[in-house]
Amino acid sequence: MVNKENYICTQPFTYAAVFSNYVDICCDMWHTAGHVENSNVEDAWHSLKFQEFRNSILDGNYKYCSLRCPHLNTLVTKGESWCFVKKEDINLEDFRNPTLKHVKLCDNETCNLRCLTCRTDFKKGNAYTTLKHLEELKKLGVERVDVMGSGEPLAISSVKHWLRSFNCSDYPKLKQIHIHSNGQLFTREMYESFSEDAKRLIKSVEISIDAASKETYEKIRRGGSWEKLMTNLNFLMNLNLKEYHFSYVVQKENYQELDQFYEIVKNLVQVLESTFTSIRYTYADCWINEEDYNRQVKLPEECYENVYSQIESILKKSCQDKITVYTNISKNE
Repeated sequence: MVNKENYICTQPFTYAAVFSNYVDICCDMWHTAGHVENSNVEDAWHSLKFQEFRNSILDGNYKYCSLRCPHLNTLVTKGESWCFVKKEDINLEDFRNPTLKHVKLCDNETCNLRCLTCRTDFKKGNAYTTLKHLEELKKLGVERVDVMGSGEPLAISSVKHWLRSFNCSDYPKLKQIHIHSNGQLFTREMYESFSEDAKRLIKSVEISIDAASKETYEKIRRGGSWEKLMTNLNFLMNLNLKEYHFSYVVQKENYQELDQFYEIVKNLVQVLESTFTSIRYTYADCWINEEDYNRQVKLPEECYENVYSQIESILKKSCQDKITVYTNISKNE
């Protein structure tokens, strides 16, 4: 087992997630350091709270971090994880005054689906909040922007307008736009509506799927169509982007399909050349009330060994297939 004290997680030194009324420098379900409320991004970035969080990583104690984090869990169990670097390979002083380079917008819950893990009904967020943050990013000079961590970006009017009117001159340091989508609205027509500058900078996508069959998909991802998803995925593969990511939230209705999901992704990416492909398997975190979570999402205890067995098999195959798999599912969690 790897000693995490010998590694630095680079995320909190370059990354911030921006919500409607707070800012975080990691997924708030994976750490206990807390977030900064009612602040602009720049002030939050330099806050004492975030400095203390970063110091716990530099010191190697990771006292705020949980193995629920798939990146930390993967480091501990596999011996490597994409956002970790060995202390012996870096100059720690370079991390004392971190520069914000990567912002993930999570400020709008508008979505075209109502998945079992996070929606009891369709939601609509505040488009003004997203526009305000997009304007703020112009001044920050970040290198990467992710849309969207809390809703479906292609169902949000302000995000679609931004992508259709995007001009590189407004964001001179920006090198990459990452779109995290459920794939239902990511059609050829939608992509072609984006500005040429936006299309040049869209270098990566993450598609959340959570199933390996039509029956399971349409039961979990209420409002979605399996056929439409497959059509849009095949279109996205033809774009030959720099990175493709696929996510799978393990829950009561889909835990038996982990291996089949891996095979679907493997077949999709066979057509790609020189791209990075990853699959993220995670346990469902509770975005809904406890009663609904326990009834329709929470994995029964007797299912865990089945899940562990599938994950172990997938991790072995992924090395040969050159597909990166990271997960918070292990007996260490």
